[in-house]
Amino acid sequence: MRKLLLISLFWIFLTLPAAAESWYFAVVGDTQGPSLTEPVSPVFDKVIERVNELKPDFLVHLGDKVYGSGNPEILKKQFLIYRQKTKVLALPLYEVPGNHDLPAKNCYPVYQEVISPQRYYSFDHKGYHFVVLSSEEKPGMNGGLGEEQLTWLEEDLKDHSGQPVFAFIHRPLYRGVIHPYALTDAKELERVLRRHKVKYLFAGHEHRFGISHQGGMVEYISGGGGAPLLNFSEESGGFYHFLLVKIENGKPEVDFVKIDYPKTYQDFGNLWKAYQRLKKSE
Repeated sequence: MRKLLLISLFWIFLTLPAAAESWYFAVVGDTQGPSLTEPVSPVFDKVIERVNELKPDFLVHLGDKVYGSGNPEILKKQFLIYRQKTKVLALPLYEVPGNHDLPAKNCYPVYQEVISPQRYYSFDHKGYHFVVLSSEEKPGMNGGLGEEQLTWLEEDLKDHSGQPVFAFIHRPLYRGVIHPYALTDAKELERVLRRHKVKYLFAGHEHRFGISHQGGMVEYISGGGGAPLLNFSEESGGFYHFLLVKIENGKPEVDFVKIDYPKTYQDFGNLWKAYQRLKKSE
């Protein structure tokens, strides 16, 4: 009888539904420093320290890692400083290129040598599909993905049909507060993402935190990794931070983790004036 009872209990245990796994990943953007002499912000050190404490499965960097330069030799030195900082990161790091990282096509080889061999790519983790996009295939004021990458993205998402997808890009898809910097092929990208029912998109570029809901998709702007903040109030997203994405029972929950550090700001009004001067000179 006792043996029969044990067998019955064992069978019941086997047939119970498995407990849903909870796990995290982290996202940070725009860690560039204020100058050539300080190409990576010290805020990024604080981010790495906090991420290591929280122990997510991995970290995604949304681009603009360094101050940048159109001179590949200078850019490489900045990337090596960035790499020294990331050496203490105790988990995998996935890289998205930003406009400060790829200011011109002659910088592509340096980026691929030091940062990532691929500018756009995808990977899978615990049943989810992750797509890393490059908004810098058309270097310049507005950037762009280009036809080759959009074709690749279409095929990649077809191959992973039915899987939940997270997408990452540097420049926002939807127009944020820096209106003139709209992605050149945003409409084409939006059509591909919607066609494949991508619900979550993460972008940087604007030095703030923000959320945009568009047609069933949520875009999170996370550009608070250390670059001078837009002169917003904290309530409007003007604070240093990174994102922590929790997956529980198949549902993602996105929250920010604030980083306490003395703030520096860039004036959005001055950015707009600079853009207007550039347009007049063209």
